[in-house]
Amino acid sequence: GTTERVCLVQGTAEALNAVHSFIAEKVREIPQAMTKPEVVNILQPQTTMNPDRAKQAKLIVPNSTAGLIIGKGGATVKAVMEQSGAWVQLSQKPEGINLQERVVTVSGEPEQVHKAVSAIVQKVQEDPQSSSCLNISYANVAGPVANSNPTGSPYASPADVLTAAAAASAAAAS
Repeated sequence: GTTERVCLVQGTAEALNAVHSFIAEKVREIPQAMTKPEVVNILQPQTTMNPDRAKQAKLIVPNSTAGLIIGKGGATVKAVMEQSGAWVQLSQKPEGINLQERVVTVSGEPEQVHKAVSAIVQKVQEDPQSSSCLNISYANVAGPVANSNPTGSPYASPADVLTAAAAASAAAAS
């Protein structure tokens, strides 16, 4: 039900930050969306990604942790953005759906994203209920879930997100 691959990571703050750095580096290694679809070698499928997605990290946090990240009147999230230089956005809490978590999308340059993710990991540690967010499968969730929309909105329509790979195959087919 989601276009994102979800992975559950548990450990100390240092371990989580190290895993984030490792995964972020691997994501940046994926070829970015190609500007010339006619160059695609049909015999060797290419894995491409929207270049903006490589500048993002998405974290799934329990609703209780989302409140800690936002802070009173948005003060905490604003401070995280100012200190890191990254843009931090939390998905809306879906109405009528019993989804116990929210998506935090962090965007910016690698060092900015790393600083913001470290600050968010610290907030996760402060929440005694943070271990309640262990859902890594959304197959049985009816309704909006995390997706590749740059805003992190769970309400973004997957039809609105046309990947470079799909565009390249459409161009190759015509």
